[in-house]
Amino acid sequence: MPFLYAQRGASERAQLDTAPRVMATKPKPKPEIETQVVALRRKDFAIRWSICLRTLDDLVTAGIVPTIKLGKRCVRIPVEPADAALMAYMANGKEGAA
Repeated sequence: MPFLYAQRGASERAQLDTAPRVMATKPKPKPEIETQVVALRRKDFAIRWSICLRTLDDLVTAGIVPTIKLGKRCVRIPVEPADAALMAYMANGKEGAA
């Protein structure tokens, strides 16, 4: 604070030195809110199932994995229906997919 001291008079400097200090306190933790993921991006869904994006795109094109189009390029994959579809696909094998 040397810069402040140079601009202020002696009485103001004394007030600055004796002013009560505000102690920083930790923020109170926010209550945890349960969130449920409804839809995922393609990349996140591919990571969830440990498959590459190309494989996921093939499954979407084949109609195995459902998608939600939110715009021209924005595609989301609904988690529960897509998980169920992939589980059925894996259980039946590739020949009973479509």
